[in-house]
Amino acid sequence: MPILGTGNWLKAETVNTGETLVFENGGEWVESKYKCAALKQDGTPNPMAGQPKHDLVFKVRVGGVQYDFRCNVTNRNILQEKFGRNTDLWKGVICKIDICKVSVGGKIQDSIILTPIGKEKDVEPDEAAGPEEIAWEN
Repeated sequence: MPILGTGNWLKAETVNTGETLVFENGGEWVESKYKCAALKQDGTPNPMAGQPKHDLVFKVRVGGVQYDFRCNVTNRNILQEKFGRNTDLWKGVICKIDICKVSVGGKIQDSIILTPIGKEKDVEPDEAAGPEEIAWEN
């Protein structure tokens, strides 16, 4: 089982565009310090209002250093398209890092965007991967 909470979070300011990142595990859902909003994006009431949000967090390696990486929706969609919905199969995936400007809560900030470029050879998933073991539902 991955050990999370090392406090060594991968952030846009700790890496450079062009560096590579390797996924070292299949990730875990971790309770966030943030709460769900009262309204959904379409303005309707959110039944999860006030409940803690959950982040998909992976152990990754960049330049020989291990980090915790909070995988946002954009990066999840990119990785899912290339490697499928079962995140256990993402172990060993190699991605190129791009640092891009994005709007978060109306504020422009740097963000990590991943481009999959391959997979390490001879990498076994963390557990027996099956179709029922998916990280999220669409």
